[in-house]
Parts: sequence; C-alpha cells; structure tokens
Amino acid sequence: MQLKTARDLLDLFQTLIWVLLGLSIATFAGAIALSPDRRRTVVTVGGCLIFVGIALLAIRRLAGSFVVDALADAPNAHAVAGDVWNISTSLLVDVAEGGMLFGLFLVIGAWLAGQGRRATALRRGSSHSLRTHPGLVRGALGALILLLVIWGPVPWTQRWWGILIFTALAFLWLEWVRRRTLEEFPDEPPPRMPKRIRLES
Repeated sequence: MQLKTARDLLDLFQTLIWVLLGLSIATFAGAIALSPDRRRTVVTVGGCLIFVGIALLAIRRLAGSFVVDALADAPNAHAVAGDVWNISTSLLVDVAEGGMLFGLFLVIGAWLAGQGRRATALRRGSSHSLRTHPGLVRGALGALILLLVIWGPVPWTQRWWGILIFTALAFLWLEWVRRRTLEEFPDEPPPRMPKRIRLES
C-alpha cells in the first residue's frame, strides 16, 4: 500500500512539473510581449530561470533525504529507495538544468543588445562584419548551434523540437541585433589591428 501511494505521488509530481512548466513558459512569454521594455524583461526572465533552476536542484536534494527515509523502512532498502527517487525526479533535473542554460542564453543575448559600454563596443566592433559578411555571421551562429548539439549539456539540446525552437529564436535574435547594430553604426570601418601586431607582421 505504501509503495502504491508513493508511485501515485511521484506520478502526480511529474504531472505537476509539466503543468507548471507550461504555465511558466506562457507567463514569461506574455510578460515579454506586454512589457514596454522587452530587453530588461528578457534579462529578468533569464535571471528567474537561472534562480528557479538552482532552487529546484536544492529542493530536490533536501527533499530526497526525507523521501528516501520515508520509503525505506529497512536499512538495506536505502540504496533502492535512493535509486527510485533519482529516477523519479530525473524530469525535474532535466527541467532545472535546461531552464538554467536557456536562462543564461537569454541574459547574454539581452546584455549584448543593451546600452552598456562593453556591449556597445562589441556591437561597434562587429558592425562591419554584420554589414559586409552577413552570410558568414549566420554560418558562424549555425556552427555554434551544431557544437551545442554535439556537446548536449542538457536534454533539450538533444531533442529535435528543443533545438528547432532554440535555432529559430537564435536567428531571430541575430537579425534583430544585426539591424539594430547597422542603425547605430551604419558607416563603421573594419576594426583596426593593434599597432604592435601591425609592426610584428
């Protein structure tokens, strides 16, 4: 009876994860769409994803000891109970780690499009390439996405739907940053090599 109750609770737990994940995505998307300052909202959303991911992993680790103790009545059953908990909460780990990585990409992407000194300098330095070699820039982004797929740090980078959504968002972000950069620096010359490198060459 206790085993059946535990299985029912774990199934309910996994269902709640999917429901909460869907609600979170819808809420974040709505917040970004309705925000008057979308870049700042994207940074906030990315930060929330990173924080929530860390919090979920911490809660899973703390709750695991209590659940294992509750499931394992005998001392020799702790190892089995621990394996059951790890397998049952693997979806939670995937969601937490995937959200943290995606949140990091959101924060970096929004920062590169911001008005900060370093971000503006990066856009200025890349404006000539964005203007004269847009195909190479898109190809470089595609190569980076392929490297992400080969690396596969989180499950969504190994799912066709996950990488398809990420690729579409990444190229939309690139085109947005490219247009904004060309508006800011329409006649920026190619970046100059440092004097020391020119003299040595």
